[in-house]
Amino acid sequence: ITIGDDEVRGKLSFIPRVPKFHAVLQGGKEKVKVGSVKSVEVEREEVDFGGMDQLVELSQTRMLGDLFIYFASQHRQNPKSLAELLDWLESEFDREGLDIINDQSRFIGWYARPRRFEMAMALNRMRRMRWEQVTT
Repeated sequence: ITIGDDEVRGKLSFIPRVPKFHAVLQGGKEKVKVGSVKSVEVEREEVDFGGMDQLVELSQTRMLGDLFIYFASQHRQNPKSLAELLDWLESEFDREGLDIINDQSRFIGWYARPRRFEMAMALNRMRRMRWEQVTT
């Protein structure tokens, strides 16, 4: 496989991408509405999780919807690549618990932790999300 001037043989090569969250929160009010296990509405945009068979609980879907808002509010000024963002988030969940994404500073108790793969897939399914490739 030839990618640009680099030839890749027997190993996987990728270019890190940084999610640009400014496009996610276009309105002033951050609103998440869970329709079913396979869909969530964020800022009036429906995000379809239909191909994500690992999602089986509404609490997982709610977590993913709230993650859009959390990411957008926390990482506008300090962008991270997708891998760095997921690493950071998993360490925060391990340290602080799942309710860190709730902006109301209170315990909700009805989040279920999705795997990092579902978090990455959810970000990729948001049509308004824009990405920037990191060049070294």
